[in-house]
Amino acid sequence: RGIVHRLYLGNSSLGDSGCVRLFDFLNSPAGRPCRESLTELFLTQNDIGPKGLLAIAEFLRNNVVLRELCLSGNPLTRNADVIREFVTSLNSSRLCTLQLLHSSSLSDPFVQAFLPRLTTPYLRQLDMSATNMTRAAVPIIVDYVKSPRCRLERLQCNANSLSLPGARSIIDAIEKFNYTLGKVNVDDQHMDEDGGDAEERAIAWQESWRILSSATHRNSVSKMTVKMQAIMLLRYCRTLYLRSGQRAGLNPLQSVLGPSSKVPRRQKPCLFFKLPLEIQLEIFASLAPALSYQQLIRVVRYATDIRTLPCVSHGPMVKHGSGKS
Repeated sequence: RGIVHRLYLGNSSLGDSGCVRLFDFLNSPAGRPCRESLTELFLTQNDIGPKGLLAIAEFLRNNVVLRELCLSGNPLTRNADVIREFVTSLNSSRLCTLQLLHSSSLSDPFVQAFLPRLTTPYLRQLDMSATNMTRAAVPIIVDYVKSPRCRLERLQCNANSLSLPGARSIIDAIEKFNYTLGKVNVDDQHMDEDGGDAEERAIAWQESWRILSSATHRNSVSKMTVKMQAIMLLRYCRTLYLRSGQRAGLNPLQSVLGPSSKVPRRQKPCLFFKLPLEIQLEIFASLAPALSYQQLIRVVRYATDIRTLPCVSHGPMVKHGSGKS
């Protein structure tokens, strides 16, 4: 079959050699149709090591099609150079979901080489459950969720040994600095090993869970609000900039949107464009107050590009007056 959207090869005993052979095919002319259509790839429990991970990295490089990759249950590697190659390729792709759970051999060295270099804006779900992380990985996770590099909507770190103080540090960072995560799991962190009274630990964790639930709920509501306001602003901008009977001209917001931006402009300039630039932007901001300045500009830039309009599907021709009365 030439077109394959989902490829499941879990528990197939591929090993490194089989993994390399698989991606040699996908990167070949014969495998090109599959490579250009594959959106989900599952390679769970295949004993994939560093050579296989390098083959996966080569496949990921500049890949704009693959959306989900599952490498759970594989030893992969702790080699910093191989991990660096993998995360560099990941940053150049548009992967949305990466699953690494039940890979106990990864531990802290993998996290220390992986998360600080993770910069992709497309990754939305990262699962590192049961990877044998300890509290030594907590500062790395905290730095990532606090940084603008983190665009995750879901983070799974449960079934590790981050400890109760470590889990609370991650939760505090999410509450204070992160506004994208809507689902987070840091349960079962061997909290009984922290010492102290069991009842005190239970109360402390319940309070942390309450804070986490409040923060993720805040982020989910904010995401929905931003989405609704962005769509509404897009409609207004489409109507304002891309009206029928207009000719192409320089963008009135060219100094903000960039020199390459072009939008249609009417033969007679709209009164809106006679307003000062600051007032134009203020009007847009009032229509979508939940959007940041950068988000506002991105929506307007997208709306003013006629190439982003969806294609019109023409239905069958209907002759008027041909029907029976």
